[in-house]
Amino acid sequence: MLATLVPAAPAFALDNDALDSDLGSADEVLMILGHGASANGHGKPHPTGQQAGNTAAINQHGNHHTATINQSGNGHYALIDQRGRGNDATISQQGYGHAAAIVQHGSANTAAIHQAGKGNGAAIVQRGNGNSAHIGQMSSGLHLDVVQQIGNGQTFSSHAAR
Repeated sequence: MLATLVPAAPAFALDNDALDSDLGSADEVLMILGHGASANGHGKPHPTGQQAGNTAAINQHGNHHTATINQSGNGHYALIDQRGRGNDATISQQGYGHAAAIVQHGSANTAAIHQAGKGNGAAIVQRGNGNSAHIGQMSSGLHLDVVQQIGNGQTFSSHAAR
């Protein structure tokens, strides 16, 4: 697994959590945690300056997964859970108080959730192979409960703004 941490905007608090669990090989993890972020010497995330109240977790089982979580602002929750082979997931959160989860069980699935504004919530569940889903929430108070793709080769896209 390759874990890369990239400093983001200046941070003001340390009340944050980041967790990376990897049980495979050739996986890639990118968490943008905030100013002053670093790794603990074992390729695992160790937040030292993430912005206030954000939580990020990535669980990977299998091989060749890519997962990216980018949080800017406060009060965000993000989870990526990947099992199988070659899945790709991205969660990007800007603003305040968003919640997002991506669960991928299978191979060659791609998923992305992009949230801006305040208080948005979304989840993508992919079980199968070659599925693609994208959710864009560019306002406040938007909720898309769960997009479930069970099977192979399905595509979903939703972009909401007020």
